[in-house]
Amino acid sequence: MRDPSDDDGIPRSEILDLQQLERLREENPAGLYRHLNALSQRFLFGVEPQEGWGGAYRVLLNRNVAIHLAYGFDEDMPDRDHLPQYCVLPSDERPDTSETKSIYVEGEEIRGLLFWVDPFDLDELLRDAGRIAEEYPGWDVLPDSYFLDTQLVQWIGRVVLDEPQICAEREFDFRLGYPGLKPRPLETEEILSAEDLIAQGGGNDDDDDEAPPLTGMRTVIGEL
Repeated sequence: MRDPSDDDGIPRSEILDLQQLERLREENPAGLYRHLNALSQRFLFGVEPQEGWGGAYRVLLNRNVAIHLAYGFDEDMPDRDHLPQYCVLPSDERPDTSETKSIYVEGEEIRGLLFWVDPFDLDELLRDAGRIAEEYPGWDVLPDSYFLDTQLVQWIGRVVLDEPQICAEREFDFRLGYPGLKPRPLETEEILSAEDLIAQGGGNDDDDDEAPPLTGMRTVIGEL
C-alpha cells in the first residue's frame, strides 16, 4: 500500500538503488521487469556520459530512441550534417523550438530532430543527466517515476514524447518489449517492495522465460 505521506505518490522503498536493481537482475529478472513496468508512467530511460562526438550525454528512451545532449557545435560536430539523429543544442535566438533534419548512412536518409533550448535550461538538463548517470551508471531501463522531480524527465514528457516522429519510432519498441506508448497489462496491481521482489527469486522458470534479459547500456543502430 502506498504511503500517502510521500509527496510524489511513490513510497521511498519502491525506488530501488543500484545495488537492489543489480541484485534483482541476477536473482529475479521477472520480478524486476514487473517492478519497472509498474512504476513507469510514460517511458523507461537511461543516461550515459559521452566524450567526443555525440555531446555530453546520451539519453536512451525505451532502448530504441537516443536523445543526445550537447553543449553546442564543436570540431566533432561542426554542422547539422554531423549531429546525431536526435540532438539537443542551446540557442538564445530560438529556444523551445525543434526542426527536422536528415542524416545519411551509406546513402540512406534517416530523419531526425534538432531540439533548441535556452542555454540556462540546457544547463539544468545536463545537471540532471549527470546526477542520473552517477546514481545509476550503465542502466537504461529506469522508470521515469524515479526522477519526476528533474527538469530532464519533465522536459522529455513535455516536449520530446509529443513529437510525431518520436511517437512513431516508439511504436517500434520491438527489441525487448519494454512498455512504450501502450504498456503491457500487469499481472497484478500490487507493487511489491524490493525485499519481497528479491525473496521471489529462484521461483517458477516459466515466469523468468516471459521476462526479457536485463542488461546495461546498449547502442541502438544495428542491433535487433
